[in-house]
Amino acid sequence: MRLPRVLAVSVLGAALLMGTPLAAGAVPNRAVLSGDERAAGLWYADRMKFDQIREQGLTGKGMTIAVIDSAINLEAPELQGADIEVRGQFCKNKETGEEPPAVSTDLARSHGTDVVSMLVGNGVAGDGGVGTRGIVPEAKILFYAVGLPMEAQAKDGSTACEAYNPVTGTFESDDPRESSDTAEWPILDPDALAARQAVEDGVDVISISRAASVFTSGWELAQIHAMRAGVPIVASTPNPTGEETYELKLPFGMNGVVAVGGVDVEGNVIRGLNMFGEVADAEGSSNLAVSGPAFELLSPSGSEGWGPSLASGTSIATPLIAGTIALGLEKYPEATAFQVLQSLIRNTGKVVDAEPVWSGREYGYGIVNPVSMLAVDPTQYPDENPLFVVSLDDPRCGVNPADYDDCDWALMLPTAKDVWPKESGGGNSGAEAENPFGSGILMATMVAGAVVLLAAGVTVPLIVARSKKKRKNLGEPSATSVGR
Repeated sequence: MRLPRVLAVSVLGAALLMGTPLAAGAVPNRAVLSGDERAAGLWYADRMKFDQIREQGLTGKGMTIAVIDSAINLEAPELQGADIEVRGQFCKNKETGEEPPAVSTDLARSHGTDVVSMLVGNGVAGDGGVGTRGIVPEAKILFYAVGLPMEAQAKDGSTACEAYNPVTGTFESDDPRESSDTAEWPILDPDALAARQAVEDGVDVISISRAASVFTSGWELAQIHAMRAGVPIVASTPNPTGEETYELKLPFGMNGVVAVGGVDVEGNVIRGLNMFGEVADAEGSSNLAVSGPAFELLSPSGSEGWGPSLASGTSIATPLIAGTIALGLEKYPEATAFQVLQSLIRNTGKVVDAEPVWSGREYGYGIVNPVSMLAVDPTQYPDENPLFVVSLDDPRCGVNPADYDDCDWALMLPTAKDVWPKESGGGNSGAEAENPFGSGILMATMVAGAVVLLAAGVTVPLIVARSKKKRKNLGEPSATSVGR
C-alpha cells in the first residue's frame, strides 16, 4: 500500500508521513526534483545492489511477473522499452458493459504505473534525467487491471463492478461450474479473479499492492490455486494510518502469502501521522515474510503531475520483493519458486544461509537482501512454501491454539486440507486435524463482496510445492522441518 508524501519531518530517526489506507499518487517535494534529490531517491537500488546484480548478468529476462492494480500508463517515460502486456480489466458493469480503463494517463490511476516501474523502470525520466530504476528491467510484466472502489457503484445504487474475466469474456457470476474441489468454484472478487487468471497464464510470481476485506469473495480460492501451482503471491501490508485494519487482511494476511513490510533508508520501520495526528509505526502483520525499501523512493508520478517524485509506502516495496524472487528463479532455473522463498527468508540483512528466524510482525524474517540470496543455491532447500502453516503444532500458531481460528500466524485460510483435500488424492501429513472453517468459510465468502482498497530454532512442518515444470500436478504435504 502506498503513502502519499504530504508531510515529512524527522522524529526519533524516522520520517513522518500522512498516511491513507491505500495509495493515491505520491506528493513530490516540489514541481521538479533536482539531480541530487533523484539520486537520493534511488537509495533502494544502491541498498539492494542493483549494479552487482547486473554484473551477474541478471535482469529478470525469461521471468514473467503478474501485477494486479487499478490501471497503467504505458506512455510513462520510465516504462518505455519494457515488455508489458495488459491482460484487460477484471471489473465490469454487467448491465451496461461499462468498465474502468485498464490503460490510462489519469494521474488518479498512477498507482499501478508506480508499482510496475519498481520492476521494469528504465532509469530515464521524460526530461532525460534520472528516473525510476526497476529491479528486473527485462522481465515480462502481465498487467491485470481491477478498477477503483469509487467507480464500483451504479446510478441506481447497485454494484457496478462485477468480477469479469476479459481473457474468457465471461462474468464469474454466470459461471455454472460445480465441483467438490473448491479451487474450481467461481471467484466473485475482481482482484482474486485476476490472481487466478495470472496462475492460469503461467506467471512465475504475482505482485499485488492492494488490500481487500475479509468479507469479500474468492481470495482463499485464488490462493489454493496458486499454492497448487507453486506460484507465490507477494502482497503489501497496511501503512501506518492508525485505522482499524482487522478487516483489511486479504491477500496479505492469508496462509502462505509473502506479506511485505516497509523500512526507510536507515532500516527503521516506516512511520506516519495517523488519522488522529499521532506518530504510528506501520503494523506489519502476524505473518510478515520480509521488509523492503518503502520510504522516499524515486517514482514516475506525483500529485502535481507525471514526472520524477518521491513516494513512500509498502506498495512500492512489494514489487521489489517480487522482483527479488524472480531473480532467484532466473539464476537458478532448476529451483522452484518455493525453494527461492526458502532462500529469501534465510538470507536477509547480514545473515547468509542460516536457519530462518522470525523476529516479529514489523520485520518478519528480516530486510530483503537480494545479493546474499542470489549467492546461495536454493535447490539445497526443501521444495516447500516456508510461509504456509500446515498444522496447529506449528509454533507460529502460538501456545496450544484451540483451532485454526486461534492460530497467531495468519487468517489460516486456506489450510492444508483446503489445498490438498483427501478426495483429490493429495496427502494428509499435517492436514488430518479438522479444518474449523471447512467448506463453511469458503461457502460464506462466495457471497459477492465489494473490493475494499485500501526467536529460537524450532521445527516447523511445511507444504510441498510443485515443480515449475509440473504446476498442474497435486503433490502431498510433507513434514519436513526447518528452524524458525
